[in-house]
Amino acid sequence: MTTQISSQNPVSIPRPSAPPPPPDKTMVERIVDRTILSANYLGSGLSGAAGGLGGFASEAVQATVGTTASAITNLLKTETVGPNLKILGTLAAAPLVAASAAIALPICAVAGLVHGARTVDRTAPRELTIGQAAVNGFQKTRQSFQETVSGLRDDFRDLGARKLEPGEKPIDIPLIKTAKTLAMGVAAAAVGGVTGAVCAVIGTARQVATGVAQALRDETLNLPGKMIAGTGAVLGGTIQGVAFGTGSAVSILGRGLSETWKQDSMVKGTQAILAHAVSSVKTAAAPERTLLQESAPRQPLED
Repeated sequence: MTTQISSQNPVSIPRPSAPPPPPDKTMVERIVDRTILSANYLGSGLSGAAGGLGGFASEAVQATVGTTASAITNLLKTETVGPNLKILGTLAAAPLVAASAAIALPICAVAGLVHGARTVDRTAPRELTIGQAAVNGFQKTRQSFQETVSGLRDDFRDLGARKLEPGEKPIDIPLIKTAKTLAMGVAAAAVGGVTGAVCAVIGTARQVATGVAQALRDETLNLPGKMIAGTGAVLGGTIQGVAFGTGSAVSILGRGLSETWKQDSMVKGTQAILAHAVSSVKTAAAPERTLLQESAPRQPLED
């Protein structure tokens, strides 16, 4: 029996055609997309910031207590720090850790805001991500906070494990001298704060009055020009006055600390603080002409 195989032409199967491209959006649709996208960025950023604050709150108390305990324990354990520094470090540990936690609060809020904003998908402008942004802000900020605290505790453990090398002496400071300097630092900060405020007010008033008077006397300016120049004088004078007052406060604090430590005398430190305070107020109240005369080098007398 013979079997005959017949050959047939291959049947071509039509391929499905590609979907047509999406139609271009109208101007109104594009405006709506941009509006929703902007609102989503704002909402997701704020939601993420709230999540970041939540992540901070969930770890702050435990981290502060644990880090303070780790700092004190390892400071007392290490051999490379002397007894006076150990006493001061133990007293300062809790305030410093608490201050660090206070600084971390706004940082966590900003970190959460960034994580929340990154949740937004620009390719889907009408897809709201506010809920997911809060979750991301909470989780990622808390994880970063935990990693930072863990690294800090590792550093404290390394400090506690340090041993003195043969012939090495522990680092220490004179306790009484340090106490004198810190006490004068508090006094210098108080005097500097009051002096800085006085200098800021006096300096601002002097600079503003001088600038406004010059603007009014300038014959090359018309009335609008005088108003603009006067406004600039007020703003510039205020900035200069506040800057001078702030600089005076910081300078008085530094002078009080340095002189007390260098002379090992609270009397000398007090004298330096008061002398610098009086000099700062005189400088703030002195006319610019007087300042220029005082700063000009004196010419030697001719025979």
